[in-house]
Amino acid sequence: MYLTAHRVYNKTENKDGINAFRHVHDDGSMKDTEWDSADVVDLVSEERPGRLVDKKNELQPVGGNLVRSYLDIVAPDGTQPKDIHNALDQFEKVIQGATLPIVRKFNGVSIRFGACHGLPDGKLLQECQELRKCALSLL
Repeated sequence: MYLTAHRVYNKTENKDGINAFRHVHDDGSMKDTEWDSADVVDLVSEERPGRLVDKKNELQPVGGNLVRSYLDIVAPDGTQPKDIHNALDQFEKVIQGATLPIVRKFNGVSIRFGACHGLPDGKLLQECQELRKCALSLL
């Protein structure tokens, strides 16, 4: 499963919003994947997102939108929502003072969070929590 939320900005309309997407890998394409590998978030988010099964768009996805922040959550299909919530709770404890992007794994759930350089350190946790809320609404 690949669950992601992005805060995007449309310069033409001077608007921002959070778009979220949930993908699954029920076609067997990830059956040999090492879910605990160091690069599983990169592999899934960049190369093998899977089949899109749900989305929520606050801002129409169009070419040219800028991604201001993102939260990627990668786990085997069938991972229980409580396990994802627990992993995110642990992840939020390491945000302050960490170098972006932050990538961590908790009990088979891999998480990556990044943000543009203009976001002050004191706002990183709040931003992550807003993305989390939107992403988890798709579970």
